[in-house]
Amino acid sequence: MNVKIVVLLISMQLGHFAMSHETPNLFAQKNELGKCVSSCGDFPIKIGSKLYYIETKLKENWFSAAESCRRWGGYLLNIESATEIELIVSITNSDRFWVSANCLAQNRNFISIATGVAMPYSSWQPGQPDNLAGNEYCVQAAKAGLSDEPCETRLNYVCQANIL
Repeated sequence: MNVKIVVLLISMQLGHFAMSHETPNLFAQKNELGKCVSSCGDFPIKIGSKLYYIETKLKENWFSAAESCRRWGGYLLNIESATEIELIVSITNSDRFWVSANCLAQNRNFISIATGVAMPYSSWQPGQPDNLAGNEYCVQAAKAGLSDEPCETRLNYVCQANIL
């Protein structure tokens, strides 16, 4: 993994630690072979007990992004904390990317495709979700927070897998 990314992640964690009273259990390093849900090579970033793959070149609709993550043995990012999303946003090269939340099963009830329940952490952009186009059923993340988006929009995406 790029040394600059590791230094950035460690610096961000230390900054977060200095600003909070809790001690986050986050660190970044290369994944450990044999302890992955899927092929470790597909998920080169490790933070805590999660492995991540950030797709910054290929843009896909939400359904194709979810399928790509499943093929690799993971799923679209299921955000669990403010620290997690801050770290992921800081190392992506894209302005926006798909995450696991959607309201495809029940209108305006956003759940994670990874767990079948609401994401443990969600920080919506001001005025979101708004269903502005009348067909905004999938969720994308950006530095400003989450927003609903038409699922057919082509965006980058973040996949995650858990360590066994």
